[in-house]
Amino acid sequence: MKILESIALFIFSTTLITAQIRTIAVLELEAKGISKVEASVLTDRLRSELVNASEYVVVDRKNMEQILEEHRFQLSGCTSNQCAIEVGRILGVQYMLTGSIGKLDDIYTIQLQILDVESSEIVQSATYDHEGDLEVLLQTGIQTALNRVLGVDKIPEKISSIGTGVLELSVRPESAQILIDGLEYGISSIQHLEMLKGQHTVEVRLSNHYEFSKEILIQESSTLLLSVELINGKQDLNLLEWKNKLLIMGSASSIGATLISAIVAQAMYKKYGEAHSVEDAQSYRSKSETFDAMTFGLTGVAIGTTIYTYLNKKKEHNLKVELGVENDE
Repeated sequence: MKILESIALFIFSTTLITAQIRTIAVLELEAKGISKVEASVLTDRLRSELVNASEYVVVDRKNMEQILEEHRFQLSGCTSNQCAIEVGRILGVQYMLTGSIGKLDDIYTIQLQILDVESSEIVQSATYDHEGDLEVLLQTGIQTALNRVLGVDKIPEKISSIGTGVLELSVRPESAQILIDGLEYGISSIQHLEMLKGQHTVEVRLSNHYEFSKEILIQESSTLLLSVELINGKQDLNLLEWKNKLLIMGSASSIGATLISAIVAQAMYKKYGEAHSVEDAQSYRSKSETFDAMTFGLTGVAIGTTIYTYLNKKKEHNLKVELGVENDE
């Protein structure tokens, strides 16, 4: 039996290679604003539609769960691309289909992406917005979203009475994180993203860079081109840190000089009180008054330098928070 099974597996593998059929597994859609049960139902429909597309050999849910169970791998909380790639390697597939389904008011947003397991790269991604009932989304929306990510549906279509437009977004550096209306997109540039007309928020973030945030207006049957290049704030941060070091040294020096001047002034005043001649008394008194004046001036400098050091340190902290290299506590 084992020999027959081996022969059958060899024939099946040879057939796949000859026919250049690609293998793929579907990861559970991440639920954002809907229940996990609803997300699971939509994932099952997505998997079924992918099977019907006949472009891939799809691992069914039962086999997928059985293989992962044998490897003691828990799918719970597996939402990152890295986790999906790990699942794909365990399953032995070439590609992984991942994504999320979110809801805001009456609008559902499906974001899908196809990952190359070997290279860990995103080979295709797409977003589909639907206004209306969940039942309609299940019946037609999933198919449309799948067509988008497979590259079948390249032309934007009206998905509701509101109408849609298209966003073309390019971002530099490519490692930046993109969020549109709070939903994260795991790609550096977005091409041909169909969106409901109206106002949307685009955010781009990257450590050590100033965050970009902008309200955009999508107009019906039109394309909005947006190019974002994040400004590196590391140089500004380095300058503040260097300035802080100098200020701390200056503050410590002024405090030290104030203490020395006060001690000398006290010593001159003591000698003035113990002077044996009028001339010595006048000399010590003059020196005491001079050092008193110096102490007063140095005290002001020390206080001013300390306050300025604190303000500059606060500015450094705020910049670190803005650049995402420190938490705001």
